[in-house]
Formats: sequence, C-alpha cells, structure tokens
Amino acid sequence: MKKYLPLASLPALFLAASFAGADTLYWVDATSYFDAAPSGQIDGRNIWDIERDFSSAEKSQYSDNYNWATGYTLQDVTVGDVTYQVPVYEYATPGAVPNENTDVYFDFSKFSNGNSTDGYRHKIGGSPQLSSDVTVKSITISGARDNWLMIKTNGYDLTVKEDLIWTDTSVVTYIGQNSESNLTVGGTIYLRTGSTSIWNCLRFGYDGVGSIDAGAIKFEQQSRIQLATSGAATTFENPQAIVRGLVDFSGYDGRLDLGRRGNSAEQFYSVGGLSGSNSAATVSTGAEDTSTGINSTLVLANSADATFTGKVTNALVSTDQNSIAIDNTVNVVMNGSATQTLSGDNDFRGYVTIQSGTLLLRTASGASHGKLTLNGGKFGAIGNAAFSSAEWNGGAIGFFNTDEAIAIMTPETITINGEFAKTGAGKITVDFNNIDTYDLIDNGEWYDLAIADLISGFSDEADDDFIAANLSSGYADFQWIDSDGGKILQVSFSSVPEPAAVAAILGALALAAAYRKRR
Repeated sequence: MKKYLPLASLPALFLAASFAGADTLYWVDATSYFDAAPSGQIDGRNIWDIERDFSSAEKSQYSDNYNWATGYTLQDVTVGDVTYQVPVYEYATPGAVPNENTDVYFDFSKFSNGNSTDGYRHKIGGSPQLSSDVTVKSITISGARDNWLMIKTNGYDLTVKEDLIWTDTSVVTYIGQNSESNLTVGGTIYLRTGSTSIWNCLRFGYDGVGSIDAGAIKFEQQSRIQLATSGAATTFENPQAIVRGLVDFSGYDGRLDLGRRGNSAEQFYSVGGLSGSNSAATVSTGAEDTSTGINSTLVLANSADATFTGKVTNALVSTDQNSIAIDNTVNVVMNGSATQTLSGDNDFRGYVTIQSGTLLLRTASGASHGKLTLNGGKFGAIGNAAFSSAEWNGGAIGFFNTDEAIAIMTPETITINGEFAKTGAGKITVDFNNIDTYDLIDNGEWYDLAIADLISGFSDEADDDFIAANLSSGYADFQWIDSDGGKILQVSFSSVPEPAAVAAILGALALAAAYRKRR
C-alpha cells in the first residue's frame, strides 16, 4: 500500500480558500497526496477503480478523508526540491450528502499535478457511484487531469435540475455507464476544455444509457462531447436522446459525437437545432477502434431558425491509437417547425427524411447521401445536394437562390444518383422563396433544378406534376429533358402562363362561379 503524506506534517502556509454555502458540496479527492509510484496503483488497484458512494459521507478505505466537504484551502507540500499545492478540506457535517438543492463540485483545478518520478502525483481518487436515484441542483467538473473522472450510475438515474459545467479538464470524464440508467440535465451542458481529442471529452452516457434529456448544449471553448444511448431501436418521434434547445457551437470548432460503441439498433438523437459559425465544427459518431457499426440518426426538431456552417459527417477512420477503417452511418431527419440550414461540407452517407419544417442542405463536393424522402415540410439545396435516390410523398421543394446566383444563372440543383419516385397524390410545390426573377422572364432560358438517373410516377408533362409558389413576378414553366441517360427537371419564367396553366385557372374560376350561382 502506498504511503500518504500525513496531514500534520504539512506546512501551515495556506495559499487559497474556496469555501461555499451549506448548499454547496465538494467531492473529496481521497488520494490527493501520497508517494506515487509510476504504476499509480494502491494495493494493485487503479486509483479510479476505488468506488465510493455518491450518496454517502463515508470515509475512503484508503484515507481518513470523508466523501464530501463544504470547501477547501490549498497548502504547500514540499517533496524534495519541488513544492506542490494540495487541498485541505473543510468537511461537511456528518451525514451531509448532495440533494436536489445542492450545487455539486468535482473541483481539482487548483491542485498541483506532479508526476510519477517526483514522489508526489495527484490523481483523482475513487469513482463516484450511485447506489440509488440521485437528484442535485447543478454539477461543475473542473480541473480533472492525469486520469479519468468516472461517475458510475449502476442502473440508477441521475438528474441535474439546472446546469452541468465541464471545464478545464485534460482527460476523459464519463457520466453514466449502464443501459438501465437515465440522465437528465434540466438546464444547459456547458463545455469549456480546449480540445477535441477523444482522450479529452465528456462521455455523457459512456457506452450507452437508457435515455438522455438535456435542455441545451453550449460550446464556450473548443471541446468534445459524446452522447451515447443503447437499447432497442425506436423512431424519430420517440428518440432515446433529446436536447430540447440548441446545440450551439458558437464560433468554436467543437465536436458532437452521436453514439460511441457499435450497436445493431439505430439510435435517435433529437436536438432543437444546430448553430455555429466555425466550418471545422463537427457532428459525427464515435471514432475509436471499437466504434464501428454505429447507426445514428440526428433528428432536427427546430422551433426557431438556426444555421450551422460546420459539417455533419460519419467517422470512417478511427482517430485513437490505430487509424483503422470503421463503418459508421449518420442519418438526418427534419421534424421541426422552423428552418435548419446546414451549409458546411456535409458528407454523411445516411438517409435524409423531411417530415416538417424546412431543411436547407449543402453536400460536400464529391459526396452523396442516402435516400431523400419527402413526407412534408420543405427541402432545399444550397449549391448542390446529392442523394442515392429520392421519394416524394408530400411537402415542397424550395429554391433559395441569392440574387448573385440568379445573376449568373446558377440555381441550386438536387442530384439524384438513382430513381426519383413520385408516390404521393397531387402536385409537388416548388417554392422559389420570392427570388427576383425580373431579368429572367421571357429570356428563353431554361434552368436545371433537379437531375435524376431515372424517374417514376411522373406524368409526361412536368407542369402536371409541379407547381410554383412564391415567385416575385411572372410564371414558372417546368419540363423534363433527357440527358446522358437520365432526366433533368428544368424551369423557365414567363410573363404569361402556359396554355395548360391558363386552362387550369379558367377551370378554377368556372367552378367558383358555379358555386356562387348555386348559393
């Protein structure tokens, strides 16, 4: 067993104080000072494997330190020629443990780290573990270094009523590791670490919990978070993980992983939108040797418009110790009431389904997604969006060209490298979003809107299947043309409608007149 430096022998110089109110408790780091051999073990056990009960004030088997304190001060400890800062805790009253009114701190930010050769080494001591369902007010994790901080839920639920703050760490922190556990954060998960390494990330759910429910995720620094759920497949309407507000990357190149371990069941992760202005920000899957086989679906449940200039992708090469090929998939479902814009180099290879709301998507050059299914809402390309196939059951196709795009006659295109099938009844609305077509009217030009290898369920006349909406002026005429063994949907703009359109208008007017006459 390793020796602890006796507290009575420590110098009396206090360097800092961190006292807090009765509703604040600090997790006591039971192995903060000891003669550490390079192995970093006690009695042959890794320090972080020494489990301690989150809801107990008990002492550690290897220390006289209790589990919880109301604050701490820092003292100098000199080992050889090196002086370290170590905590001296102000222990909570006997029996004091966190409750729903407690702000909980895992705070190691001011401790000296040391190393394995100096005779002093700070390592986080003990894994907090749940022995019952736990509810606390907030959790702040700060300064975890040198080894993992692991909060093991053991099949019990952890509820944080307000915010979870993860800051200034340089190793993995994981919360929850059991498929029977449910994790809830009523407020926001704040991320402030400075790295997107898989060895410096917040694994919220670790290898998979039963469910995750959070208010929002906010990147306030370059950081990485992994959400991991497990269990049987559900649907996009009943996701295992829900972030009710935005996942806001701000201006940082953060990373959000959806799933960590391979799972045969499709897992659904719903967010209230993606926001961020850094093109290096990433939404993907886990990217470790053991991550292969992940099938994660990103459900966009926007209630407000949001724009994400980063990329949605799927990890195909591991980024841990071995750069081996892995086989992961990311899908996207739009199921909100507002508009989500994904304008980055999106190259995820899974399907895209539009249920409600509006999704504007740009596909990275040379990439292609899976099947595009339109059941409602609206879909629009930014520059170009490419798919293996497409099926229309309802909803609209939107074209949101800027005036510059119109000026150089390059409207957005949807490329379908397979079949484009129309299975729904009625016409497909093509929403031009009030773009200015003044200079395009009666110029004799036709503009490509969609390209498909083959089409099915469409009429011979494109005007029978498509109808324009929100044109600032003039009328739209549609046609299919043959090209390189495929079909191209084109549009032109005129000052008067085509005869077929006129007939349709006159027919509608006649029906209206007959209805009024009967009344």
